[in-house]
Order: sequence, then C-alpha cells, then structure tokens
Amino acid sequence: MTITLEPPQTMHHEEHLGQYGLLRMDITTNPADGSSTYKLRAPHVHGQAALSPGTLLADPTEPPRSWAVDLLILFGTEPATPAHRREDPLTINGIALASLTRVFFERVDAGAPVPTFRRDKNSNAIPLPPATGRHAAAVLGAVVAHWRARPDREVLEAAGRRIAAATYLERYTKELRQLDQTLNETQAARVRTSERVETLCALLPATEHAAA
Repeated sequence: MTITLEPPQTMHHEEHLGQYGLLRMDITTNPADGSSTYKLRAPHVHGQAALSPGTLLADPTEPPRSWAVDLLILFGTEPATPAHRREDPLTINGIALASLTRVFFERVDAGAPVPTFRRDKNSNAIPLPPATGRHAAAVLGAVVAHWRARPDREVLEAAGRRIAAATYLERYTKELRQLDQTLNETQAARVRTSERVETLCALLPATEHAAA
C-alpha cells in the first residue's frame, strides 16, 4: 500500500507544572500515520516521546470496545514500527523512560497516572522510583491532555484507522488464502473418500450374492 507523505506539521506549546516548572513542547506531526513526536524540555526533563492514536491498533472490522486503547506513547529506541524509532528518549531526573505505554482515557479521567517504566540492568521493564514517577505523571499528564485537546485529533485518529486497515487487510488476506487452501484440500479429500465409498457400495451387493 503506497501512502503519499505530506510535509510534517509543527506546533509549540507551554504548560506550567507547578513545582516541576515550565514544560515546553515542540511537536512534529506526520499526517500519513497520525503519529506525533513531542520534544519536551523542562527542569530535569528532556527528550522525545512519540504519540500515536490508539486507532492504529484497532481492527476496523470489529465493533468498538469500551476497553480499547485510546493513545500509544513510545519512549526511546523501542519502536512499534521503524518509522517511530527515537534516538533521544524522554529522560526525567536522569532516568530514561522505556517501553510502549497504552493509555486509556477513562482511567486517566478517573485519576490514574499514565503508566511509566524504565529498564533495569537485565532490560526488564520496571516502575520508576516514586519521586520520578510523580514527576513523570505530571509531565505526561500534560502531554496527554494537550494531545486530547488538539483540533486535528480526528484527523490523526482517521490516519491511524487507515494504517490499521492496511495492516489488517494484509493479515486477513493471508488468512483467507490459508483458509482457501484448507478448503480446497478438504474438498479434494472429500471427493477421494466419496469415490471410495461408491466403489465399496458397488462391490457389496456382488459379494453378498456370491456368498449366498
């Protein structure tokens, strides 16, 4: 599937985070897939996070689910796709955030912080230290709030649905070919078995007559 790329869109935003100072956001958006790179700067905060609409993961052939992911946040060099690779991970208090975070707006509205993790020496995802976790919650809370209020949010979500449609089309096309192959093999096996049954049925009367 060929996608025509449009020039990235840029915007800037600032948010005061109380004790955590002024958060500056430099945002670059790729309209082709709905992803946005948020370059963040604040006291003890620097680096990038990639935000993508949750529609990127949703199967367009399935009915909407109440527990569907609303937003994806990617940190560091752990891409969901190569296009989302980031070499400048978001770092807070000297700790680089890692992994892919799935955001559910219903949970955020209920007061839950955006989940955040770092990597230990064995590359396992583990929670941030409490103080850094609270700091990250303030930073990412502001980032998520900004994304939710964007006037182009519907456009970004529509782009995510198009990417999902292409992904699931490839998956189901492959599955359909496999099913067709299985169906053809099953039909051929049925024909062979049916021929054997007919052959045996034709033999039985003659066998019974000879035995009598």
